[in-house]
Amino acid sequence: MSWIESEAHVHEIERRMDLAVDAAGLGIWEWDIPRDDIRTSAKARALLGFTESEAVNLAAFLARVSPADRERVRKTVHASLEKRVEHEMEFRIVPDGGDETVHWMFTRGRVELGTDGNPILMRGVVLDVTQRHRMQSEALQQRNELTHLSRVAMLGELSGSIAHELNQPLAAILSNAQAALRFLAQGTGAFDEVRQILNDIVDQDKRAGELIRRLRILFKKGEIQLQPLSANDLVEDVLRLMRSELISRRVTASSDLAPLLPEVSGDPVQLQQVLLNLLINAADAAPDGMAEVHPLVIRTAQAESGDVCISVTDRGRGIPTADLQLVFEPFMTTKSQGMGLGLTVCRTIMHAHRGRIWAENNPTGGATFHFSLPTMRHVT
Repeated sequence: MSWIESEAHVHEIERRMDLAVDAAGLGIWEWDIPRDDIRTSAKARALLGFTESEAVNLAAFLARVSPADRERVRKTVHASLEKRVEHEMEFRIVPDGGDETVHWMFTRGRVELGTDGNPILMRGVVLDVTQRHRMQSEALQQRNELTHLSRVAMLGELSGSIAHELNQPLAAILSNAQAALRFLAQGTGAFDEVRQILNDIVDQDKRAGELIRRLRILFKKGEIQLQPLSANDLVEDVLRLMRSELISRRVTASSDLAPLLPEVSGDPVQLQQVLLNLLINAADAAPDGMAEVHPLVIRTAQAESGDVCISVTDRGRGIPTADLQLVFEPFMTTKSQGMGLGLTVCRTIMHAHRGRIWAENNPTGGATFHFSLPTMRHVT
């Protein structure tokens, strides 16, 4: 092959590469580190918001990055230089001109070393991933809507028991207020009795107010809010809310809570939803025509992995072996009035918490549902 033919062959390969890169939407960049000079393809300049004649260096590039991401991007670049490793990251570009749309970029770069072992060049590509982020945001919004609807449906199922739970402190307040009025009408000066009655009214008012507060939180719609939580406190809060419902269903719930558990990272509302759903399902698992009280056990423990595990065990019918892996699938239900979404939502919530949920049959009958959560030290 002659020199002219070889040169033409190289140009043909370059044209094909350019075509492939353009088709993929990739921009190419190359950073001359000693000179702090960044050379880019036309596509990369357009993605990053630079004109054809504009000089580009690291400072100019960082100025285009959103202030919310700028420090993270700077640290990632310098860490790549110090460790001599490839890096990849996503960041937002500051809107240019009248465009108010947030543009998300993905970039990957590789360091090249000189003969002295020091970085002299970094090459990489940049890609607009705004559409993917938009789709992820829409999926998250839909997941939150489904989670909220499932929570509302579940609370609707518990409405009778919740009303009964609220009526108790309200009835106590009314009874105490009437007793106080009788003492005052008698004019006997029984101030100690009246003072005790007023204290009881305050306590019952607090009890009713706390129940209403918890219900308002559960009805509230919003994105996941992670915070440090006690698994034992979570169990006790849900058992208080479910107390009347369990009594009406002739279900006894005992707890076996491990002491000194580390805190987990979670959204208290969504985790309450998971545990409420598991308790309702466990109560529904009582065999038909069962005369005696149906026992449930809620346990907390720390697994060998370090995660904190919460388990709900019933003595019901159990789960057909073929369905053990299917119970978390959408519209899979054994209830005549069930939607088949409760456990699906529970699994979605656990994935969002970087945890997991699973079910197994007990050797002595019934089933146990477990869910585990990473502790704060494992999250951080």
